[in-house]
Order: sequence, then C-alpha cells, then structure tokens
Amino acid sequence: MVGVVREEKHKILKDLIDRGIEADLVGASVWAGVETAKKLLQDFSGNIEYLRASDQCIFFSATDKFQIIVLPVFLTSGIKLIFSVAIRVQNKERGQESLRSKLFSRMGYNKDILGIDVEANGPQGQPVYIQRFPVTFKNNQSISRRVYFTNYFNWMGDVREIGLSPIMNELTSLAETGEWGLLLTLLVYRFWES
Repeated sequence: MVGVVREEKHKILKDLIDRGIEADLVGASVWAGVETAKKLLQDFSGNIEYLRASDQCIFFSATDKFQIIVLPVFLTSGIKLIFSVAIRVQNKERGQESLRSKLFSRMGYNKDILGIDVEANGPQGQPVYIQRFPVTFKNNQSISRRVYFTNYFNWMGDVREIGLSPIMNELTSLAETGEWGLLLTLLVYRFWES
C-alpha cells in the first residue's frame, strides 16, 4: 500500500513507520486521509498535514477548518479495514466567545449597556474610545435619585484610565521622570435615558 502514496507524503510515512506502525497500515491510512479530504473539499490541493498519532488513530489536517481522523479497524476474521472521518474544527476563540455571550445573556446582562468599544469617528477620523456602563445605586444615592455632579468627575477619571490602558506602561515611564504629566483637554459625554 505504500506504493500508492505520492512522494511528498513519504515524510509522513517515515514518521509514522518510525513510531512502530506497520508500513502497509501507514500507507493505507495516509491514502484514506487524502481520499477523505478530496471528497470533502472541492478545492483540495492534495496535501494533508500530519498532526499526531496515538496507538489507535492518526490525525491529519486538510485545512484549518477540518481534521481527518483515520482509524484502523481489525475484524475478528483477521481482516484489516481503514475507517476515515472528517471533523469540522471550531475556532477555539470563536467558540469561547460564543459561550461567554450565551452565558452573559442567560444570566440577564445586557451587553449593549456594559462594555468598551473603539470607533474611527473622531473629529479628524481618529479612533474614539467608548465605554458603556449603567448608573448604579452608588452613583444616585441622593434622595432625589439623581446623579450628583461629582460622580461625573469620577467617571471621567475611569474612562481616562481604562482608555489609556493599552499605552499605560509608556505613560508611566514618562510620568516617573517628573518631566511629563497628563492633562485632559477634551471630553465629550453623551447620556441616554433608558
């Protein structure tokens, strides 16, 4: 079976045979992996990437979206079969973000009023940092249930600190010299009632 595997796959064959897997079984497994990829992907280039092998199966990658698992099956009659299956690989980050989103929503939080964002709609097209948060009990603790004006200064400080966090190390090293400081010259607030 090694003879049906094209020359560029010989490195994969050698790696697997060096692991102690029978040569014909390795050849059939690589061939099955390539055939599975051909049937799955219309624009398949003919190359699969060997990922890893265990005692019971061999893992290949055809694209960043699919992995191919090849399993040798030994029947009691002594016949050896190769079973090959393709599995869609979910982007781990996208999957984690989706899970976080669902959990956030299920717990009753509204992402539209919590969070940060950046948009390129400043006066000269520069990036603008956006922070959204609800008014909490701490902020409207007066009898009138209105936010006292000093809270706005606290909010400005929070927005400044969080907005500068990507460059905080550089700013800190400049401020520590005693020759530099920070001055807030423009701040635009928009308040929405809900």
